[in-house]
Amino acid sequence: MSKPEYTISNSTGNNAEKHSRRYYIPFSADESLTPKNIVIYDCGDDREHLNSTARPYIIAYNSRQKRKDRMKDYEDDYVGALENGRACYGKGDKKEKPFHHDVIQIGNRDVLGITDSDFDVKQWRELKRNGKKKEASGYVDKHLNKDRKVDEAIQILKEVAEEIMDGRYSNILVHGLIIHADEPNGTPHLDFRYSIFTEGEKTGVPWRISDHKGLAKMGFVTQTKKASGQNEPAMFTALQKFRESINVLVEEKMLEHGWERKYLNEHRKHLSTAQYEAEKTLTDAEQKSNEMISEAEDLYDVYMEEMDIGRRKLDKEKKEFSELRTGLSGFLSSNIGQEAYREYIDSIGGLAVSEIPTARNKKQGGKVKVPNRDLNKELERIDENIKVIPHSEMLDSDEEFDIGFEDDEIDDAQDLK
Repeated sequence: MSKPEYTISNSTGNNAEKHSRRYYIPFSADESLTPKNIVIYDCGDDREHLNSTARPYIIAYNSRQKRKDRMKDYEDDYVGALENGRACYGKGDKKEKPFHHDVIQIGNRDVLGITDSDFDVKQWRELKRNGKKKEASGYVDKHLNKDRKVDEAIQILKEVAEEIMDGRYSNILVHGLIIHADEPNGTPHLDFRYSIFTEGEKTGVPWRISDHKGLAKMGFVTQTKKASGQNEPAMFTALQKFRESINVLVEEKMLEHGWERKYLNEHRKHLSTAQYEAEKTLTDAEQKSNEMISEAEDLYDVYMEEMDIGRRKLDKEKKEFSELRTGLSGFLSSNIGQEAYREYIDSIGGLAVSEIPTARNKKQGGKVKVPNRDLNKELERIDENIKVIPHSEMLDSDEEFDIGFEDDEIDDAQDLK
């Protein structure tokens, strides 16, 4: 009996740690399957993890400097300095890449899919778009792939992640290794977030981010010339070689489970350089297109999630405000509330019948006369106003009551205080 054969793929994209650790449920995932995800390791915050790792080396470097102009000013934000180029070495505007994010998977949707061949992704997405999450999850559950090989693929990826965590790659700072098995239209895959560093450097900060030097110290060097005696052009960078080494690790684990790796595009060795480059360009373009679509879907998911949170918060505040208005209206309608309100008016009216010194004429020793009013009539007018104001239009607790005084009269009262 022949061994099962499956392809191995390793794609890369922008560092999307929130997507990786499922801070939100992406459009491509189903919430009911999220508990199936396996976190082998997660640092919690990639940026802070890299900053805190580099910080002791930067502090130690600065402590040895006698000249201030040699000191590094990015102890607290090494990542920011990498992003704007201040912490980078080399010529021109070259910048080191702080983070890498790879997605490693075995097989494809047709052979190791999360759901079976009858699963209709359009129907599932339509249910989600219409807010029918429960029905969407029920549809997924009906079409889950019961083949045990799916679970075995997850186990293989778990063993790969554990070996990476055990230090297989000396110059890799691991931020996250998470297996996703919650995307109904996909396969189980390993999310690998990391940074590449070099250490023991004699000039500059001894520990720092450097793809070139870090990969070279692990034996991965860009192949710049065509290998002797081969027809296939040399196009492999150090980073591509590193990623292929991960594929080899996956292959080793597959062999332990009685699986074999299936190679695609073996015809490439018969292609001319121009044909090979054209095919590779097309493949890269397709991969970039898929990444852009995935990124757009994720942005849409984040937007919808934030909108939902905002709506819930607004509804809560409206409810609390309505309760406050109702309570205030009831209080003002009660005998105690009316009495308190009259006392408030009396306290303001008391100022209206006195002579008030003002800040404007203190130097001249003058006083201003505030017109006297019939307070009883004033109270009657206010009472009539209260009776006709609907509860929904009652004044906020921080709004001022208008009792008919002019602005300068109020200013004079405040000056007296």
